[in-house]
Amino acid sequence: MGSSIRVLVVDDQAMVAESLAALVKTFGSEIKTYFAVTAQEALRIISTSSIAVAFIDARMPGTSGIELIKALREDYYPLKIVGITSYAQPETVAEILQSGVDGLLLKSSATSEALKLCLTTVLAGNRFISAEAQALLQHAPATLNFTPRQLQLIKLMCDGLSSKEIGEKLNLKPASIEDYRKTLLRKSNCNNTGELIAFALKNGIL
Repeated sequence: MGSSIRVLVVDDQAMVAESLAALVKTFGSEIKTYFAVTAQEALRIISTSSIAVAFIDARMPGTSGIELIKALREDYYPLKIVGITSYAQPETVAEILQSGVDGLLLKSSATSEALKLCLTTVLAGNRFISAEAQALLQHAPATLNFTPRQLQLIKLMCDGLSSKEIGEKLNLKPASIEDYRKTLLRKSNCNNTGELIAFALKNGIL
């Protein structure tokens, strides 16, 4: 995996956070682990310790894990984020995915093998979604996987507007629209705008 990889585990249950951090530490001598039980403590560690990957529990009292993930994304912290949860519900996993994570793992399937595969996958720059989470996402309403802005863009794309026209309408640069387009195609598992239109019609987005 390389050298000096710093991994943070965030969970409001101290025993869970400490246990997962200890397990991750066994993956290699180059791994240094930290754990936090609140979003505030996690932010302090992230801002001072050059964390490479953070495993964050989505549901925590006070500032939730999802709120923490969104805050980290808004501030452009250069780390990989894996959302973890014990709530095996389609709506929950869809909400975590929508928050901007690089990985998604159910606690019930967080075995040593799964954690290690997840860690190596996101460090390599790829997205990891556990098989259990993928199965749940199949039952989530399609609109839960998209933000209001993304749903707006889907409708405009399906209306046949070009990136330039959409950019002018929404006061966004064409390059930003192209980034949105790539994200939308990836999240909908579509290869082109034609497939996206079919997806939108099938799932009642249009």
